[in-house]
Amino acid sequence: MQFHTTIIITIRDALPELRQCLSSLAITTSIPFRLILVDDCSDAPTSNYLKSLRQDGINAEILTNSESLGYTKSVNRGLRKSNSPYVVIANSDVVFTPGWDLKLLGALSSDPEAGIAGPMSNAASWQSLPDVLDETDDYAVNSLPDGWALNDFSQAIGADYSGRTMQCRTLNGFCLALKHEVLLQVGLFDEMNFPIGYGEEIDYCLRADTKGIKRIIALDAYIFHHKSRSFGNPRRKELSIRGRGALYALHGHDLVNSTRSVMRHDPELVSIREAVRKKYYAVASQEHPGA
Repeated sequence: MQFHTTIIITIRDALPELRQCLSSLAITTSIPFRLILVDDCSDAPTSNYLKSLRQDGINAEILTNSESLGYTKSVNRGLRKSNSPYVVIANSDVVFTPGWDLKLLGALSSDPEAGIAGPMSNAASWQSLPDVLDETDDYAVNSLPDGWALNDFSQAIGADYSGRTMQCRTLNGFCLALKHEVLLQVGLFDEMNFPIGYGEEIDYCLRADTKGIKRIIALDAYIFHHKSRSFGNPRRKELSIRGRGALYALHGHDLVNSTRSVMRHDPELVSIREAVRKKYYAVASQEHPGA
């Protein structure tokens, strides 16, 4: 059967976030989709939950790794199963919001040269709102504005930036939408140099650039990201350093560093961050009490 969209979610423990992720997916997604879950040797509670998914009304194809393969090989295992016109790759600690799929895939379909798209978020490096870095110069994990529920805030962002997209150099891998033809042109993610993840999406975007494939942000799509629930923050930092080293080896320091700088200082993203900070974070509790 040909599905319009295949959604691939890789899983490693973090059961509470997984439950929230799948629950939000079921109630917010409008476009028919095929769901592939790749379990990378999760703990017993998570594995047992996956076995009982149909009791919760979730119909998914579950691929269980017999040994831990790491994030990138797990994603590729799911991608090899996909033959849909569009594929979405998401972490298991995201929370989907109403209309996310229409906004993200609509942005992709609106531009024939665009091949990869991502949403805005509270924790997605340069796609984060309102802050991208915290006081330690690490990537920020923003809370929602005071008094705002997630779905209300996502709808407010959607209204503010309705239909707007912007071209970018790279995208955060927490949630990516791709056209199927991109997989045919660029191939799978590099599981040799990025076996655990962290940097594989930047490498993929840079490889896509050599094929003339645009990467875009759907500015009206907002998806929440708990972040670092499978590995924890210390392990994430270690993997990030290792991933950046692989990026340097593959693409050179100049390209990697300039890509980071361009994304950090992009004037459109800076303007959006400032606008969101001023409108929702400075006086949020006064403007939207009790949401």
